Amino acid sequence: MKKCWVFDCGNTAVKWACFDGDQVLDSAAGEEGVAVGLAAAGSPDQVLVAASGAIPDWLSSRFAGWDDVRVLRPGQATGVRTNYETPETLGLDRLANAAGAGRLVPTGAAVVVDLGTCVTVDVVENGTFLGGSIAPGYRMRLRAMADFTEALPRLAMPEKSPAVGDLGQSTSSSMWVGAVAGLNAEVGARIMEFDKVWPGLSVIVTGGDASHLQLPEQYRIFADPLLTLKGFRAILQNIADN
Repeated sequence: MKKCWVFDCGNTAVKWACFDGDQVLDSAAGEEGVAVGLAAAGSPDQVLVAASGAIPDWLSSRFAGWDDVRVLRPGQATGVRTNYETPETLGLDRLANAAGAGRLVPTGAAVVVDLGTCVTVDVVENGTFLGGSIAPGYRMRLRAMADFTEALPRLAMPEKSPAVGDLGQSTSSSMWVGAVAGLNAEVGARIMEFDKVWPGLSVIVTGGDASHLQLPEQYRIFADPLLTLKGFRAILQNIADN
């Protein structure tokens, strides 16, 4: 098996994983964490850089030392089937999530919930990306309330996430309920609607803020923090094979 490295250059940070075949050997995020991981990982046979955002100088300066580097940008072919009307605008992370979901749930329908700066809720059926939604994530909602009002404070995420149905009993807790529990209720309602169309669907949760998501227990829920990186590994294999 070839050892490959995958870099996900998103809007806020670089995430990295080292694979031996389909097995994840190591992963890290941020410049310091990635540098430590690279130092311990040896040399790669293949490298995929998914450039949804800008490739930072500290990463691009390393390319000269690697033999097989492929840079994937939005709009390029990935081998992921999709019914999206504007595939040239479809985010690489959503395509990678679809590729990862196709490996995890190869038949039937799955909803992929990715909780980062934005939250995406997408449907993948038999490995085909059908579409979904993009909405503000938890932190964006909290920041928007502070930025677009005079009186509301800027808050970090709460230590303990409020549940759907909780009541805020201070300004801060009311904002947390609105942002966190409100988004959880929104995502839960979308999944319930999808379940009417695709009964028995699976739910896959990923992203940096996934630990704050609370969903109804009746669904088959998979939590995979490395889903996007695993999806990019599958895309690299598609590109190399074609």
